[in-house]
Amino acid sequence: MFILTTLIEKKHIIILPKRFLAVVLTLFCIQLWLYASGQLLSTSSWALQTVLYASAALLFVLGASVPTSSLRRWIHLYLLVACLWSSVGLFVWLGGTNGKALEFGPITSVLAPAIKLAGPFNQGNIFAGLVGFALIFSHWLAWKEQKIRYAIAVAFFTAMLFDTLSRGEWLAYLFIAACLLFALKPNAREAMRCFIIPWLCGLSAGFILAHFSQPSLIGSDGISGLVNSAGATMEARLTIWATALSIFLHTPLVGSGWGQYAPQSWLAAPAASDLMARFGLSHHLVSNYASGHNIILHLMAEGGILVLLPLCWGLWYLIKTSCRLLARPHNIRITFSLAAISFIIQSQVNITFTKPLPLLLTVFFIGIAMAPTLRRKSWKLPVSAPMISATAAATAAFIFWATPTVIQWFQAERALYAFDLDDQASAKTLAGFATIPRIGAIPSIWLGYKVATTNSHTGLLKWLTPPLRNAVHDIPMVAGYQVLFYTLGSTDALQEACRVGQLIKAQHFVNERNNQIYQDICDGKPFEQYHFGTN
Repeated sequence: MFILTTLIEKKHIIILPKRFLAVVLTLFCIQLWLYASGQLLSTSSWALQTVLYASAALLFVLGASVPTSSLRRWIHLYLLVACLWSSVGLFVWLGGTNGKALEFGPITSVLAPAIKLAGPFNQGNIFAGLVGFALIFSHWLAWKEQKIRYAIAVAFFTAMLFDTLSRGEWLAYLFIAACLLFALKPNAREAMRCFIIPWLCGLSAGFILAHFSQPSLIGSDGISGLVNSAGATMEARLTIWATALSIFLHTPLVGSGWGQYAPQSWLAAPAASDLMARFGLSHHLVSNYASGHNIILHLMAEGGILVLLPLCWGLWYLIKTSCRLLARPHNIRITFSLAAISFIIQSQVNITFTKPLPLLLTVFFIGIAMAPTLRRKSWKLPVSAPMISATAAATAAFIFWATPTVIQWFQAERALYAFDLDDQASAKTLAGFATIPRIGAIPSIWLGYKVATTNSHTGLLKWLTPPLRNAVHDIPMVAGYQVLFYTLGSTDALQEACRVGQLIKAQHFVNERNNQIYQDICDGKPFEQYHFGTN
């Protein structure tokens, strides 16, 4: 819809970079081969990532095609949306919904307040990246235009970024702020007006807002907890990075396939443990993780060397472009270049790159930043009425295909919250979602968990076994594997239960209490009691 709106609004030339298109087509052909060869653990995850990466490729091309005269308007539009986005997040975070999620019909638009400030459809770390983009744009406009409204925007987005408590984005922003100061070389008056005073006001406002948030960040679980957890989170990241590297080493050329990191991470745990042992490190997890927490390692795991090489090539070109733009600070493209660099820095330590919105925005910004270079070796395609019509038809088809699935997801969420095992209608409603690919993962896990922990309606366990086998690949999580093990062990499928139990054991979860049970199952002994969770 974004692409279609842009084409209709202003007819211009579409830039089709030759090298980029060749690389993209090659990578898509490789992924189609992986899909056709049956090597993927989760085809639903692969399909979602394929749609996401195809959208990213289109937005990169669109970014390269945006005329320079429109760039300032794009920045203003982003700042407006970011202000609205932040205001909605603040409303929920400050208690506007009485500690509950913000809902519109079947759709949960903002999660219930947590320690970190978050915006609609995102958690704190993701929201931080989006706010970081707005902060970079505001800085450049404050320096360029010398208008008070942009200095106020700097203060506002500084407060928002502070309250997200995202250490990764703080690090990225500090680096980008240093680059901006180096490039802009503001005099003392400009530095005070555009940087120092807005920063101090923003930090003060952020601290005050944090005090009145729900929950307050002043408590032991707030900022002090964030500082104290730094060592633990780094240990977890080392384990995650070792897992990503182990997946890559298993299939180094083509990788495991798009969207396959999460299911493959369970299988790669023994290799990751051996890899960490070589460096004197212990392999321990508090929970499982759905991404590599590092964009390069994650893409290496899913795409292999054939993705790593063009990725490094693209990063090198982006860095070269950014260095050239730093020498020309009046060029508006410097803001888009630095925004993309901030995303890449943040993506070295967290999950922001796995979320569609920041990823799609970033590739759009990269296309804008690199446009002058890309146009030298590209095909020029004039926007015509047939092209707009074809885009409109493709958009309509996509919406027609995607909308029922999205609505089903939120309907399943509602059924999950209203579920009562002893209420036949409620149980039947939730069970109706259990067999739907991907959407049925959490309903089937929750249904099996309630049966297991209440020891009632145990006849459902055999029926739940096939959906649970798919669930642990579509949305791999500790509870899913534990419920699958319990279900298999309770229905006398001891051989498969043994394999699942050994897989859980290999994750080395902290405070795991079922290791002896997993061994007993392999020895043919049924279990009498099973402990769910990892605490």
